[in-house]
Amino acid sequence: MTFGLRATEATALGILDVADSAGITFIDTADVYPPTDQPAMRGRTEEIIGKWLRARGARHRFVVATKVGKPMRGRGQSGLRRAHILRACEDSLRRLRTDYLDLYQLHAPDFGSPIDETLSALDDLVRAGKVRHIGCSNFPIPDFVEALATSARLGLRRFVSHQVRYNLICRDIEAGLRPLCQAYDVRLLAYSPLAGGSLTHDGGARGAFADLRHLAATRGLSLTHVALAWVISRPGVASTIVGASRPGQLEDSLAAVDVVFDQELQSACDAIHNAAAHPEVLQCA
Repeated sequence: MTFGLRATEATALGILDVADSAGITFIDTADVYPPTDQPAMRGRTEEIIGKWLRARGARHRFVVATKVGKPMRGRGQSGLRRAHILRACEDSLRRLRTDYLDLYQLHAPDFGSPIDETLSALDDLVRAGKVRHIGCSNFPIPDFVEALATSARLGLRRFVSHQVRYNLICRDIEAGLRPLCQAYDVRLLAYSPLAGGSLTHDGGARGAFADLRHLAATRGLSLTHVALAWVISRPGVASTIVGASRPGQLEDSLAAVDVVFDQELQSACDAIHNAAAHPEVLQCA
């Protein structure tokens, strides 16, 4: 997300090299990245990823996902109307230097665009071979259900994934969205697994955080490793989106893959969530 802004191009290329060497096979981005109030910079992240994929000959090794819907450069370049989706897809393909997207996601609902028009445009992209699968991000349950029902009613491609905020603190999806996705075989892509950095080193000096950090340390792990591993292990989660601002940070995060949860560790993680119910402890991020 920050490639071209917080992470310079050289740093971003190094991060991608580490990811490739470690066996990571999924890259998630969006046409509006990096997030900035300078419209001219939007799309730079896709350009850097595309440059790396071409230079390394790595396109076939990765599931490449991007998103559409947020404001791009210029007036009228946002939303989920057909014309914008088709144009935005071509722009993303060009920046990513590829002729197809493995996963094309709606960045957020657009209540000004009819869902049948949106899904029809995505279906046409799939039929044209420019997109292989479609997904959504941050869709409330009613809008998510409406989209699935519309796809079924009109015989259109349906969402195979839903990208949501999910971490030890923020577990709202467990009450409704996660079981709904599991029932319809829609896989979850979890973003913000470290709660915006709150689960790396901050907020852990007392209470449940101190207990979890101590337990993790006895197993040679950090709070970061446990927090990431917890999300990875959740039912229905297909992939966990891990951000990195430098190659070494990603290398450290990868230790989470080998964490095995037992009841003691799970109980300590649950205590973090219970503690976060109190605003003075931490806010969901």
